[in-house]
Amino acid sequence: HRAHTDGLLVTGLDPYAAHEFRLFAERAKVFSEPSPSLGPLLPGELQPGGWRSPPVVVPTGPASFSLSWPTNDAPICRPQLQWEISATRILPGNGEGPLWLLGAVQGALDFEAMPLQCPPPGCSFRLRAANLAGLAESDSYTQPSAPVPSMQL
Repeated sequence: HRAHTDGLLVTGLDPYAAHEFRLFAERAKVFSEPSPSLGPLLPGELQPGGWRSPPVVVPTGPASFSLSWPTNDAPICRPQLQWEISATRILPGNGEGPLWLLGAVQGALDFEAMPLQCPPPGCSFRLRAANLAGLAESDSYTQPSAPVPSMQL
């Protein structure tokens, strides 16, 4: 879309899709190089990737945990968004093992009492927006949670 303005309101965007924008200037029919991509952004998002905040994990028993996601950014307002909950083992030297899928929910951002036997030294957790269009799978994950020591699970 071209506009000769210092601001532009774009409407009609799919709320379940990420969008990228580039800006360029035109002067005397000469165009500048496009700006770096502004995105991917979700409609209503204040800054790119703000929804990727890490989840907060609290052990609730010897093999269960509660997971919440304290963010005020855009995906919370998307009730049809499918969230996958994954965990990874923390490896010696603070590396991470492969992710394993624990479950999925739609629209909710609080999860309670999920059974898990996490091997030492502990685990970290991520959420993935599974049905968010316009993002590569690797870009659809939140940041990892703080490590949860295995003795707490």
